[in-house]
Amino acid sequence: EMTALQRQYRSIYQGVYAALGAAEALMPQALPGLYTPEEAAAVAARARAAIARECGKGNGAPERLRRRFVSAISCQGTVFLGETVARLCPRLFLLDNGCGLADVYLQEAAKTAKERGQAGILCMEPLCPARAEALLLPELGVGYLAGNGRHDAGLPIHRLIRLDAMT
Repeated sequence: EMTALQRQYRSIYQGVYAALGAAEALMPQALPGLYTPEEAAAVAARARAAIARECGKGNGAPERLRRRFVSAISCQGTVFLGETVARLCPRLFLLDNGCGLADVYLQEAAKTAKERGQAGILCMEPLCPARAEALLLPELGVGYLAGNGRHDAGLPIHRLIRLDAMT
């Protein structure tokens, strides 16, 4: 009976991972041609400027950047720790992500914050952990969150950063 249950469990997981793979393929970041390299460079420059405003000159010593998940896909659906984000970062910036540029912004912002000596938490997407979903800078009380319509509902958004308008 245990062997039969284990086979059933494995077959269900194969279907679940196939569905997750299909969902990932439909994400804006997976669709080629939505933005040009020049537009990505402009978004990266905007991220560097935003972090420069928030961090100032910094202390020059690179700081530690931790990688964590702030959301997950579980057997009970999508889980998002919005209360944690709001508590750590009272000033939350929401990034347009219809074209998939939020990852470019977040990765560059994290790199710049680290170079300026600012500790932070780079939160990765559960479907594709190579892509960023949020950057939290708790010492500054500032966070950046990729807008996806699911996570940003009910959060106290300080300002919307319109990345999609840059394409």
